[in-house]
Amino acid sequence: MFRKFIISAGVVLSLFVIATAYFFLQKQTIKSQNPLYAIGQEAALVLQTGNGYGLIHKFLNENIFWDEFATTVTFSDFHKRLFFIDSVSRNDAVISEWLAGRELQIAVFPAKRNKPGILMLLQAPSSGQVRKMTQKISSLAGKDARVSSRNVKGVKINDVEFREGSRMRDFSFASSNGLLLLSSDRSLLENSLEVIDSQNSIFHNEAFKRVYSTAGKNVDANVFINYRNFSTLAAQSIAKDKSNVLPFLSTLSGWGEMDLHIRNDGILLNGFSFAKSMDEGYLNVFLRQDPQKMTIDRLVPVNAAAFIALGISNPEFFRADYLDYLVSVGRIQAQNEKLDQVIEEFRMDLDAVFYEFMDKEIAAVFFETGRAADKMQSALIVSVKSRSMAQTALSNMLEQFAKSKNRQLEDYIRKFQFDSETIFEIYEMPVNYTGEILFGDLFSGIETRFFTFFDNYLLFGSSYEGLTYFVREAALNKTLQTNIAYRKFSETISGKSNLYFYLNLENAKALLSGYLEGSAKTIVSKDFETLRKIQAVTLQFSSGRNMIYQNLYAGYRPYLENKPLTTWETVLDAAVNFKPYLVRNHNTGENEIFIQDILNNIYLINRNGQILWKKQLPESIQGEVFQIDYYKNRKLQYLFNTKHFIYLVDRNGDFVDRFPVRLPSPATSPLAVFDYDRTRDYRLFITSEDRNVYAFTKEGAILKGWEFQGTENLVSTPVQHIKIGTRDYIVVADKYRIYILDRRGNHRVKVQGNFQRSENNPVVFEPKTARSDPRLVTTDEQGNVWFVYFDGKMDSMRLGNYSSGHFFDYLDMDANGYRDFIFIDGNRLNVYRNNRTKLFSYQFVHNIETAPAYYQFSAHDRKLGVVDRKDNQIYLFNGNGSIYRGFPLKGRSPFTIGYLKQQGGSFNLLVGSEGNLLYNYTVK
Repeated sequence: MFRKFIISAGVVLSLFVIATAYFFLQKQTIKSQNPLYAIGQEAALVLQTGNGYGLIHKFLNENIFWDEFATTVTFSDFHKRLFFIDSVSRNDAVISEWLAGRELQIAVFPAKRNKPGILMLLQAPSSGQVRKMTQKISSLAGKDARVSSRNVKGVKINDVEFREGSRMRDFSFASSNGLLLLSSDRSLLENSLEVIDSQNSIFHNEAFKRVYSTAGKNVDANVFINYRNFSTLAAQSIAKDKSNVLPFLSTLSGWGEMDLHIRNDGILLNGFSFAKSMDEGYLNVFLRQDPQKMTIDRLVPVNAAAFIALGISNPEFFRADYLDYLVSVGRIQAQNEKLDQVIEEFRMDLDAVFYEFMDKEIAAVFFETGRAADKMQSALIVSVKSRSMAQTALSNMLEQFAKSKNRQLEDYIRKFQFDSETIFEIYEMPVNYTGEILFGDLFSGIETRFFTFFDNYLLFGSSYEGLTYFVREAALNKTLQTNIAYRKFSETISGKSNLYFYLNLENAKALLSGYLEGSAKTIVSKDFETLRKIQAVTLQFSSGRNMIYQNLYAGYRPYLENKPLTTWETVLDAAVNFKPYLVRNHNTGENEIFIQDILNNIYLINRNGQILWKKQLPESIQGEVFQIDYYKNRKLQYLFNTKHFIYLVDRNGDFVDRFPVRLPSPATSPLAVFDYDRTRDYRLFITSEDRNVYAFTKEGAILKGWEFQGTENLVSTPVQHIKIGTRDYIVVADKYRIYILDRRGNHRVKVQGNFQRSENNPVVFEPKTARSDPRLVTTDEQGNVWFVYFDGKMDSMRLGNYSSGHFFDYLDMDANGYRDFIFIDGNRLNVYRNNRTKLFSYQFVHNIETAPAYYQFSAHDRKLGVVDRKDNQIYLFNGNGSIYRGFPLKGRSPFTIGYLKQQGGSFNLLVGSEGNLLYNYTVK
């Protein structure tokens, strides 16, 4: 029953708006006795500020949140009035004196004739000030209003009546006991005058005085809420068929206080609530509970409209205190009757069974499946101490029920096959509304017709379709935990709580429309495009100091970013700068993902985004990850190197045999792996800081017969194996020389010259074409292109001026059979045809920090991938230089495009992105 929190969040926030608006209609202040003695105990909300003018000015001029709302249909008139107050206050010395630095109280009372009663209270040090104020109101009202006075029990009341058609509301004001009182409700004003001389003010309430003592002093305002009266106030905004939330809200607590902090991008309210006894405060059931860190966000779909979660450190204490609460509010008998009915009808002792295995979290989630015909779905999540314990207990309970109906347990189980390795058993639950029966009105209306398990969580769904959608999204990691916006938002609120309500307005239009009516529903329908820019509203309650700490936050985002349309998103331990590699699962034939994060964790992830295993290495991987069949049994392992080691890891994440192998000298280039004769007798080559080129067998032993004496300078690019006709060539390139060797390391070709090669770039082999013999192509530090032929000759060409940090590649972009020259330097991409004419160019926002990647989708479809890491954008260029449809996409690492399942149809694009995420996009 999270809807009371929709109201709580909305009305507490709008209290500030409504009340401050009213303040516009009465713009004067004076000083004396504590105004709280004039507010009756029927008040639902009270706003108190030490500087009414300063509060309005800050709200109007220092809050982008309000800037946006000022343009909406609902709030535009109100904004004009506030702006009028602000301008008058700045330009009128009398009003400025009244408002600046003076204390102001605004009390909101439950509605009469569908309008809340609002009372303003100011302090007036002298009757002369009251006369000045009366004169000022008369002059401001001018010909549009008439000011008259009357006497009620010896107190002069001034009535301001505006002409018909005016947008101003009539109001009255009076002075008594040093207080100035203003209201548009005459009876409310007269009743307040009586309260001053009675013992019936809010200041005579024990709970109010308790929270009043906790109120912050140097804050924008203090907001006090009476939960019982607030439920009455909220009733006019709640749809009639949802009004069962109101009784629960009325007993949530006694009085609460929250300090108001107006931020540029949101509004924060925090403070304490107190109820002297259990019958006045459901929240007292948490007094013996420690606040808990919520983990259910790893299951909640990213498109969820809302959830409400309980964090319970001691389930047995919670059970006992909840029963005490039911006793105190006279509902224990009804609760026992519900449980007895379940035992009698279904042969299930729910209470005993659940409290045996449940752990520390219970949550209700509201979401849509995205199918137009589906209504809002709900799910109930219960964390369990042990999945096997909970599954056994519920299976036994369900089996007993099946026997009583002369059926088998299997009759109540359906299989949901998520992928070839993952099957969820979906159980039909005979007892509906399990959460409400066990944990009360907070979960009323949450249907529990089906259940299943996901890790150590028991999940109930209102429908089979809704529950399978829920577990599918969780399995694909398309949850709040993987959502960057949610994670950033979560950093602004408390990490622990006992009761946590979350509302995502962007996803909640249907939900709000179903629960609200009247003007509240009108706001949702008319101004939703603005409302959805409130990223989320959260309300948290936590035990502390024998009271309940409450925290309400509404965060605003002025610009709505398009969500990445990913197939799934997986959270890693750290950010990714590493290119994801597609690796083959030798058991299923499907592809999986091998990746490393910046903490040097390596992961194997299946095609649905689930992490199969993780292992931390002491260093980062250099270069490519190879798969080899080490045992020649068609089972594949992952081979790669770091600076000091060569690693061979099997599909379970274990090191093979004698690996890792320590290198004789630290590596300066990535590993190269050759299988000369396709016999799986692999040869491993790597260059090192001692300027040697080391050759190893696949077992990691030094290769006998390799006789190369070393390079003159350090080598940064991998060793290459090239076959031309029947001849093998081993190519090694240091900073100034290119070495063309045979299999034993002897010089096969003597290159006739040298140049200072660019360190960022490869030496590309181009086979024989109609235009040239076989050759090696690379660039020097000035960007000149060099061609080295296998007879030792060299020549060069110049296509432009480039820095020493440029990136270069030599690939056929336009699919005409001839390779093109690709340059990236700074933020500029240039591609030249083989005949030296420019094919296309592009300028990025930031400098590009990684080499471009080439993708060949078919004989006539070639593309180029580029990463703008600073902008978290990835680009895919067509062969003619146009950007492929749908790009740029979110991402910050080099990316891989290929198939995760069978070939055909759409490709998968895998890329690391912000928030330690690995994205899987579908690319058609």
